[in-house]
Amino acid sequence: MSEAGGSRLWEDVDEGERLPDLELPITFRTGILAVVGMRDFNPVHHYTDYAQRTSGNRDSWMNTMWHQGLFARFAGDWLGPDSDFRSTWLHMTGFIHPGDTVTVEGEVTRRFEEDGEPRVELALAARTEAGGYVARAGADLAMPSREGGAVRVREGFTKPSVDLDPELPDFAKPWIGQQTDPLWGGYPVSEAQIMYWADMVEDANPLYYDSEYARASRHGGMIAPFPSLFTFMMGRPSHFGEPFELADPDAPSVKPWPPSREMDDGRVLANRLITTLLSGDWRPPGTTRYAAQRVRQDYGAPLRPGDWLYTRSEVANCTSRKRTRLGEGHFLTLLTSFYRHPPEGEDELIGASQYAFFFYEAEQGVGTPAARSSS
Repeated sequence: MSEAGGSRLWEDVDEGERLPDLELPITFRTGILAVVGMRDFNPVHHYTDYAQRTSGNRDSWMNTMWHQGLFARFAGDWLGPDSDFRSTWLHMTGFIHPGDTVTVEGEVTRRFEEDGEPRVELALAARTEAGGYVARAGADLAMPSREGGAVRVREGFTKPSVDLDPELPDFAKPWIGQQTDPLWGGYPVSEAQIMYWADMVEDANPLYYDSEYARASRHGGMIAPFPSLFTFMMGRPSHFGEPFELADPDAPSVKPWPPSREMDDGRVLANRLITTLLSGDWRPPGTTRYAAQRVRQDYGAPLRPGDWLYTRSEVANCTSRKRTRLGEGHFLTLLTSFYRHPPEGEDELIGASQYAFFFYEAEQGVGTPAARSSS
C-alpha cells in the first residue's frame, strides 16, 4: 500500500514510472490459501500427484484467478485503496509451481482521461527463475485527483462491443449474440470470502478486510476485489469432478453433493470456470481440442456482501481457419456477462469478460499442452 495507507493522486503519476518489484515465494501453503481464497477445487491446482498424472506438469500450478489477484494486489500496493479497476487483461504463457519464487514488475504506460475521469494504464509481468516470464497483464484504473476529487462508483455498466472478424465463418454466424441460460455461483458473496481472497495474495487494501474503514469510505461498506468475479462463480466443492460424477479422484465411490447442479428453485450452479465459459455448444467443426489464450475483464459497480452472482455467456467473435504451432483451427472469443443479484433491489450488470480460446485439431506428433485456464 502507498505511504501511510494513503493513495496516490493522478497528478503525481508519470508515464514511464516503474513500480517497485514484488517477490513472492510459492509454497504448499500458497496453494492452500489459493483454494480457500478462490474456491477453485480443481485438483490440478492443489494435488501434486493428480496434476502430474493428468497434465504431465511437474506439479500443481497457480490458476487464472490467482494471477489476477496477484497483479491486482501489486497495483493496489502502489496506488492505494482510492483507485478503482476499470479493466484488466491477462495472458498466461507458463506455469507457476510450488517451489518457485515469482517476481512481479510493472510500469505506467499511459496517463489519460476517459469518460470524464483520470485514468492510468499499467503494463505488468510475472517471472520465475525456472520459467522466465510466465504471465503478462495490464490494468486500467480510475484515480483520485486534486482537481476532480474522489473516484466515482461506476454505474450503468454496459456490455463491451466486440468487432466481428470480416471472415466470420458461416457456422459461427448463428452463435453470435445468443446468450446461454444463467449459471449461478455456488455461494453468495460474503465478508469472509472477500477476506480469504485478501489473505491469498496478502492484499492490504482495507476495503477488503476493515469493515469500519469501508463503511466510512465512498463505497459505504466492504466490497469484493474487482478482479474476483470468477471466484464468486465457482461451484460447490464436490462439483469439480471430471467427469462430474467423480467427486473425489481418490475415491470413485464418493458422489457429488448436492447430487445435482440444479437447485430446488430452478437455479443451475456453475462448477468449473471452463464449464461457465463453455456452457454453450460452441465447438467449431473439425476441432477436438482447445487452449485458453487471453482473458480481458471490464468492471462496473463492485460486488458487495450479500450479492449472489450469475453469468450468461455468448460467442462474440470467431476467426476463419488459422494454422498455428498447435495445429489448424479457429480463434473463438466468448463474452461472459456478470450480474449481481442483491438481497434487495434489481439485478444489475456489473462486469464482463472476453475469453479468447483457440479450438484446433493437433498436427501429427504435436502433443497437447496442459490447459492454462483456471479449471
